[in-house]
This record gives sequence, C-alpha cells and structure tokens, in this order.
Amino acid sequence: MENKDLNKEKTEKIKEDMNKAIDETNVEELIRANVAEFEHKDIKYRVSRPNGVQRKELYKERGKKHIELLNEGSFKPQEVLINLYLKQNIDIDGMDRKMLALNKQKQDLNMKLGQALKDKASDKELQLFKDEIQKIRELQQELSIKKTNYLEFSLENQVNMFTYSYCSYLVTEKEVKGEKEGETKWVKAFDKFEDFQNGDEELLNMITFRASILMMPQELMV
Repeated sequence: MENKDLNKEKTEKIKEDMNKAIDETNVEELIRANVAEFEHKDIKYRVSRPNGVQRKELYKERGKKHIELLNEGSFKPQEVLINLYLKQNIDIDGMDRKMLALNKQKQDLNMKLGQALKDKASDKELQLFKDEIQKIRELQQELSIKKTNYLEFSLENQVNMFTYSYCSYLVTEKEVKGEKEGETKWVKAFDKFEDFQNGDEELLNMITFRASILMMPQELMV
C-alpha cells in the first residue's frame, strides 16, 4: 500500500475514534461538572480538573521534560519543522489560515440555521444547513489531524503530549472500600507516573479523553 493510502487510512481511523468517543460522552455535562466518573472492569474511576497543588507539580514536570528533550536534541522546534515542510511545498501556516476561514463559514451557517429555525423553515431546508455544517466540521477535523501528524515529532508537541499524560495521571482517582462496612473512598488511581504509562491501554484512552475535555489550556502551562 502506498504511503498516501496509509496516511489516509490512519486519518480515517483517528476520525472514527474521535467521533466514537464524543458520541459516547456527554461533553457539555463533563464541562459543567468539572469531574467525570466512569467504570472500567468493575472499578469506578473519576477524573477532575487539576487543583493548585497539582498544577504546580505539573508545571515543574513540564519544565523538566522540556529541558530534557532540548538537551537530547532528538526533536526540532515547531518553527524549524514548519520551514522545512515549506521547502517541500507543505504549507502548515496555510492550513491554519484555511481552518480560520472554515470556522468563519461554519459560524455564518450556524447563524443562518438559527434564523431558519426561528422562521420555521422546512425540514428539507434545515437539513441542507446541517449537512453543510457537518461537511465543514469534517474538513476541519481532517486539517487538524493532518497538521498534528506533520508536527507530531516537534519539540513542542512532545512536551504537550507529556503534559496531558502527566496531568491525566495526577487527576485520576479510583473508588476503593473504606474502613467501615459499606463505606467507600477515593484514592489516587496510580502510585507512580510509570504505573500510569504502563497501564491498561483501554483504560488510559478513557482517562485521557475525559481529562483532555476538562483541562483548561492555561492550567497546563502555569
């Protein structure tokens, strides 16, 4: 199979997994509650937004990882990669501009859909707007995945991946039996980061997806 076909297959798999995860999770409810509870193999887990102490630890570990990778020299900064790709006619900044343009189109269509609903337009007309919005979402998703694949091995992306993973480890708890009969309590799900890294892949996917929704970007950087 050609590389182009492999990349397309990889992109479609990522889109499928993302959509499946979103379908199975009430995203708005998670954001409102600031905590997500779920079960895996008869154990109840919960993921929450990081508190002040956890954010301080995360910031410290993020800095250590950044310096470690910088000293290793294994990964190039994103800006360097973008310039290298541009020499091969791959315009990553152009992808960002296209994403912004698509977002503007989506906003305009959402406004028109809202007006059509107020005007009690026909189901056929409403469906046309919905179909166009869905097409734009799919294009945005494809562009986002493509950009992520190109910059997967940038220094910044490696640090961000570590940060999300470490934060997921910090904020995950599991329910265990308490000292009294019928009593339960929440404890850290993983004693060490290494335990989290070597954990059940299905469980880690469930944790990191929920954590990524709850985490605010500023909480990961400071």
